[in-house]
Amino acid sequence: MKRIALLIVVAFIVVACTSKQVTDPKEFVGRYYNGNDGRITVTMNGANLYFKFIRWDQPDELIPINETRYSLRNSPFIVQFNTLDDGQIDLVISNDEKHGGSHLKVRDDEFVPYEYLLAGDYENALKGYQALLQADPKDLSVREAGLIRDATQLSKKGNGAGALELMRIVTVLYPNSERAKMKFAELEYVSE
Repeated sequence: MKRIALLIVVAFIVVACTSKQVTDPKEFVGRYYNGNDGRITVTMNGANLYFKFIRWDQPDELIPINETRYSLRNSPFIVQFNTLDDGQIDLVISNDEKHGGSHLKVRDDEFVPYEYLLAGDYENALKGYQALLQADPKDLSVREAGLIRDATQLSKKGNGAGALELMRIVTVLYPNSERAKMKFAELEYVSE
């Protein structure tokens, strides 16, 4: 019995020693997967890290708890950066110690439709939304109501061009939607 316990302890030590947990905050900077049409960005300004969902107006400062665990200054979330066995960084968000989501870091050339939209690349945004709708018509990220809400928010934030382009996309995705046509006309009128 002592032998088994000793083997377990040795195995745990070997795994712990060979694990290469990234602790340099600069390595956490990047973009992270957050669903089919979302992103989380982590940026650095000086020595401070900042966290932002793609649809948030402003980033929130990450306050260090330890080398890989942070709290958000203005919300109750805890952000943990884990290094997986293959070296990928996984951003885990939790609220009150309850697991809230795992978000892998993405490559610099990997974009979701909303990122294309914000960058003014409407053609690739449309292609991305069409691909999402074709792959899964029930995907929440291409729900008509959600896209119209996103367009309305873009307009409220002063991005009238982005709002109009998103509504053009919605009318292509949902050509028989009177709601989409009416919202497009409303946003077009407001932007004039």
